[in-house]
Amino acid sequence: MTAKEISDRILAGIDDDPSAPGSIASDGTPVPPEIMAAINEGQELFSWLTLCLEAIAPITLPASTTFGMIRATLPDFLVPLRLSIGGARVKPATPAELDALDDSWQNRVGVPGFYFTWGFNFYAVTPQPANDTVSQLTYARAPLQLVDDAWPEIPEQYHQSLVKYGRYRVKLKEGGRGLERGLVQFKEFLADATAHADYVRARSRAARYDTLPIELKLFDRARVVKPR
Repeated sequence: MTAKEISDRILAGIDDDPSAPGSIASDGTPVPPEIMAAINEGQELFSWLTLCLEAIAPITLPASTTFGMIRATLPDFLVPLRLSIGGARVKPATPAELDALDDSWQNRVGVPGFYFTWGFNFYAVTPQPANDTVSQLTYARAPLQLVDDAWPEIPEQYHQSLVKYGRYRVKLKEGGRGLERGLVQFKEFLADATAHADYVRARSRAARYDTLPIELKLFDRARVVKPR
């Protein structure tokens, strides 16, 4: 579905007229701004929960530098899946593991053998490369922001999930009974994300990726889908 088709289904699902919505402000664009923001938010959340979008890009590890910022080079970066140098894999680790192996790991020079990331931006490698070194990073990425009547990047079979999220997001501002109906849609959205995350997790294990989607089955959904 295109963004316009998703928008029309969202509006129809909240008993509004897609051609002349009364509950949503329109600026004359194919998709009202509030609806477009909800669709983009839903696609970003789906991508983060499932890690369904991947990319491969070179990233330069500066000489004599342990720490760096990934998003300065890759603004769509979410999590690392594999890091390699000259075809040799750099192993993932945690700061605690590196401290246990070598309390001077931040000052070692050589071919990087371990790496870790913090959040969506910060990374570290050890040993430090003696010269600027080009590595290859496979990573889960965020989707492109939808504009006009674009096509979402998440798998087509889950475009309907963006309809569900959009209905929830629009109802969120109403509170009361409207919010309760919206939460039903959000629960269905999470069920879709869980199903696809299970598929991506199996595929990622087969590829021996360093990061897997979170276990949504273990997440207490009642904390976010049950009105208080």
